[in-house]
Amino acid sequence: RQGVSVLSLQMSTWTLRARQSAVLLRKNGILSLRNRRSTCIQLVSPFAFIAILFILQAGIEASISNFGDVFNVVRHQDDEPVGSIPACIKGEDLDQCFDFLFAPDTADARSIVQHICAHNVPAIDMNTKVKAFGNSEDMRSWIVENKNFTQGAYSFTFNDGSLPEDDLTKYVEYELWYNRTQYVRNQNVHNPYTYLGLPLQQAVEKAILNLTAAEPNSIQYDVGRIKFAHPELITIDVIGQNGPAFLFAATMFSFVIQLGQIVFEKEQRLREGMRTMGLRESVFWFTWLITDAIFVTLNSLILSISGLAFQFDFFTKNAFGTYFFLFLTFGLAMMSLAFVVSTFMRKTRAATTVGFFLFIIGSLFQGLSFLIYDKFPMGAQYALSLLPPVTFAKGLNDLGQLSDKDSDPGLMWKDRYDYTDDFPVGMVMEWQAGMFVVYLVLAIYLDNVLPMANDNPRKFYYFLTPSYWTGKHTTAEAPPPEQPASERRRVSWGAGDDTDVIEEEMAVRAGHEGDAAVVMKGLVKTYRGGIGKKNFTAVKGIWMRIDSGKLFCLLGPNGAGKTTTINMLTGMFGPTAGDATIFGYSITENISEVHPMMGVCPQFDILWAELTGREHLDLFARLKGLPTDEVGLEVDRLLKDVDLVEAADIRASAYSGGMRRRLSVAISLIGDPRIVVMDEPTTGMDPISRRKVWNLVERVKKDRVVLLTTHSMEEADILGDQIAIMTKGKVRCLGSSIHLKNKFGMGYSICIITKDPGETKNFFRQTFPQAMLSSELSDYLIF
Repeated sequence: RQGVSVLSLQMSTWTLRARQSAVLLRKNGILSLRNRRSTCIQLVSPFAFIAILFILQAGIEASISNFGDVFNVVRHQDDEPVGSIPACIKGEDLDQCFDFLFAPDTADARSIVQHICAHNVPAIDMNTKVKAFGNSEDMRSWIVENKNFTQGAYSFTFNDGSLPEDDLTKYVEYELWYNRTQYVRNQNVHNPYTYLGLPLQQAVEKAILNLTAAEPNSIQYDVGRIKFAHPELITIDVIGQNGPAFLFAATMFSFVIQLGQIVFEKEQRLREGMRTMGLRESVFWFTWLITDAIFVTLNSLILSISGLAFQFDFFTKNAFGTYFFLFLTFGLAMMSLAFVVSTFMRKTRAATTVGFFLFIIGSLFQGLSFLIYDKFPMGAQYALSLLPPVTFAKGLNDLGQLSDKDSDPGLMWKDRYDYTDDFPVGMVMEWQAGMFVVYLVLAIYLDNVLPMANDNPRKFYYFLTPSYWTGKHTTAEAPPPEQPASERRRVSWGAGDDTDVIEEEMAVRAGHEGDAAVVMKGLVKTYRGGIGKKNFTAVKGIWMRIDSGKLFCLLGPNGAGKTTTINMLTGMFGPTAGDATIFGYSITENISEVHPMMGVCPQFDILWAELTGREHLDLFARLKGLPTDEVGLEVDRLLKDVDLVEAADIRASAYSGGMRRRLSVAISLIGDPRIVVMDEPTTGMDPISRRKVWNLVERVKKDRVVLLTTHSMEEADILGDQIAIMTKGKVRCLGSSIHLKNKFGMGYSICIITKDPGETKNFFRQTFPQAMLSSELSDYLIF
């Protein structure tokens, strides 16, 4: 039977964890959908960076296209014949366009031009498509003044008699002028030299040779062109050269946003609020792990698909798994690193700044990875490989080098370990997966022991204690008396201390707890001062008992230590000294056992701006473990109790201060908690709402403990079964409202105007023997 009970308890614990995980995942999903800006940045940034790389590559390709195949791979091939002179294309605003011009307009020049026109395919009309000039200077001036009226020109120089007749029958020189602008025909870009320059050159040389030959038109003259075979001289794959920096940036946006989201919940004390309502620490980290892992996976998938869509060689040549799992393992490692960094951060703005700083540092490593893995000793390589950006850069550079040239085949999945012995991509993936696990464990450990991560830190060896693994709780014991009571009284209390407070402390010290649900045993909280500042003790030792079924009211001005006391009892942070038990569980050792039975309304509302009132109550009801079929009824009942039915489906960001306080009160009462802690619950409420909350508190205090703090004596008088008044960190008096009034109250003052002062005084002495005449002026009396 005992084994069955233990198994049932374990099953219920795991069932609760599963339900809490489901509700937190749902909460994270709702917040992601409603925080459209950050979600879009995470999902769109991979595509945006790939698009930028595509634009860069297009620009580079356009800039080197003027050089044709000079830089690209050229293999051996057959020669290509040079074509005829193309027809000049007339512009929209031009009347005419000449195929070519020539000068000088002499018989020899005309005979050459006639041969060119006659033998072109198709033939050129010399009268309409060719223009002659008397000399080259006139032709040059005309071209300058009439832009785009021609595409080429010949400038001839003939034998002027300076050469002997027997050396050369004819002496001809020519200059070839043509437009170097790229030509676009049928949506194809043509090289101006091969499209126009070579045809003009071939035509004029064929004409000159045939006209100067012994037998005119007897020479067969054909020119062909062939590209000189050579390997690729310049790499134009920007992924291979600039990809590491851009792909790193595409994945780092998720890191910065994830870091900010986790620290935001810490800064707004949302996590502490959920924890005081029963949230398990493991569930918190598990749900953030799943949520961020989903975004990392989507980010990696979008990045990979975008690269394939833009047809980068990096993505088309390498196997899909080689780069997808490289992105995925890097994103997971950075996600765990974000968890680690979050343990040192308390402010969202500081976390975002640190995130971008790490972004910059990681970008620098992208350019140093070649040096690290080529020049550094092996020990330094492994040490730097603990930083995910370093290994990520190594993997990206390897994949880029294996795919950046036309002759490179890329990396197949089966070869991820075999292509090199120097930290291959397969090893990079394993290393990053290992860093994901190491950083995750480190984040959980630091979250438990660092004061910046946890206001109630554990001892650094907490995981070595048996209670951590067995879950067995300990009960706080009253410290044994070290001195006689008279000595302790002389040391601990001053002459002005109230006897009720002294007797309460003596009873607690002596272990007379009775049926008390809450026992405070010397609670002390001291805040460390900064450099040059003194420590400040907010709570200076509280010894009190609170019985079940009672409403205990802690009354005092600002700075009295009320909220600090409440925060210690709820586990927001731990005491500097002393302890307390709640239903037998120590708040310093087993606060996690107290939280499931506790409801808390903190001083400052702990709400998500993007969630509605109904969603808040549904979230906390499920965290408490309410049966699914009862959640809706419980939520509706509490909304009605705090008068938020009409605003139930409005986001909390639109609530007024009073509405937010009422929602916080409703949250503290959900799940029928055994102890309810309310820190100034009616602050900011109008009188009607305050009265409704008072009535609600009066109804719910039966069979449970209600601990309430307030500034209002009226509120304490109406609600409190027992009242403790605090000032300057100490309890000054303790007791019921009537007891305190009788002990410290000044009574009532009655002002009377009478015609017979003597008779009136006799009446008061007989009717109210304890009444005292404080003032008398003629017929005006004050008792």
